[in-house]
Amino acid sequence: MRQIFIRLNESRFCGQYRGSTEFFRFNIGAHITIVGFTFFEALDELTANVIWPLGSVYIAIFAGWLMNQQIIHEQLMGKEEKLYHFWLISMRYLTPLAILGITFRVIGV
Repeated sequence: MRQIFIRLNESRFCGQYRGSTEFFRFNIGAHITIVGFTFFEALDELTANVIWPLGSVYIAIFAGWLMNQQIIHEQLMGKEEKLYHFWLISMRYLTPLAILGITFRVIGV
């Protein structure tokens, strides 16, 4: 059963889709650049420096502001009020600001 699954995946990714990625990587499209990056370098920069940090900021904002705080309090801390309030302040204010600050420094803004 496992060999069949592996062969299906190999045929799916190495057969039909191989040519379109190799066009941008090694062949005629290798010289095409987007803002000074090749196609794959541009995707890497976009993913690592924009999408991941924004996703983590959105998760921190969602956990700090939009989720039911009673459920979070019960799940995370139980009866520890000081630790819960520290977590809440850090998720609402410190974490988004720290992530955005680091992101802007890496991007060079």
